[in-house]
Amino acid sequence: MKLPQLRLIATDFCDSKCIYCRPSGEAVCKCENNNLSLTTAIEISRLYKEMGGKDIKITGGDPVYWKNLVDCVDVLKNELFIEKVEVITRSVKIKKVIDVLISKGLDSINFSLDTLNKEKYNMITGKNDLLELLEVIKYCSSKLHCKINTVVMKGINDDEIEDLINFCNDNGIEELKLLDIITDLHKSVNSNSDRLDKACGKKLENLYTNLDFENKICFDSEPVTIFQGGLGHPLKVYKIGDLDVIMKDASNGAWYGECCNNCEYYPCHDALMALRVLPNNNLQICLMNERNLYKINNDEVEDRKQFSRCLKIYKNARFHRGENINE
Repeated sequence: MKLPQLRLIATDFCDSKCIYCRPSGEAVCKCENNNLSLTTAIEISRLYKEMGGKDIKITGGDPVYWKNLVDCVDVLKNELFIEKVEVITRSVKIKKVIDVLISKGLDSINFSLDTLNKEKYNMITGKNDLLELLEVIKYCSSKLHCKINTVVMKGINDDEIEDLINFCNDNGIEELKLLDIITDLHKSVNSNSDRLDKACGKKLENLYTNLDFENKICFDSEPVTIFQGGLGHPLKVYKIGDLDVIMKDASNGAWYGECCNNCEYYPCHDALMALRVLPNNNLQICLMNERNLYKINNDEVEDRKQFSRCLKIYKNARFHRGENINE
């Protein structure tokens, strides 16, 4: 059975206001309980492991603001023996806990970094701590596996790809993942894209660019295509030195299930890539649709049934090409 990625939405709070994101981050909406309970995180992670899941991502919002972050990594690695645990952040505050997280067994740290330019960084995130963030990234990459996620935006940072590649290679970063912008995100719920409109007079859909850089960048090898997790998008992976450059573009297709039938957002960027555990004790099937939520109650028997119901949705998923995804 194909399994989705499991993402623990540690909190829907983030102190960045990225123009392509929404206030709730990966949670489909703001949660009344801002922080995921450790009990829920561990219970669902245990069920995931029993079903054959091997890796778990802790994200948000920004998990650096989750009081249970260290304890969660400790349990996932040293009690549940999860093969790979990854934390996704864009906060400089991660430096305060990274050594403790490593001591608990954290396998990978994933930073969101869209530009090396201070003015662009401020426009994209609403923050002014780029130089500090770059130093934190360098520190973390010297300690453990480090990955950079970059959302590529036409006319904003699509001219910086080579600079970002060089930054990663110069600092021992193993992976650079280039992502297409989720142009339809603002159609489902509020987003921070009003900042983009004020700064540039543009909409999210104006920023989409096809991630086809073969003719612009000298790669060291022909690409290999992978499906990240069991139900991820097809990703092209190139080598430049010791760096894997990974390209994710939803127009290459995604996995959809019966819950996608008649959905107003189909075809969408996220599809059935991941199962997310929200701070309000919901399991979230997809990134876009609030109807695809399943309540859990920290009742072992009932939650196991609910979790199994969710996985059946993914079990029957079929791959569809993503033509017209950005029209």
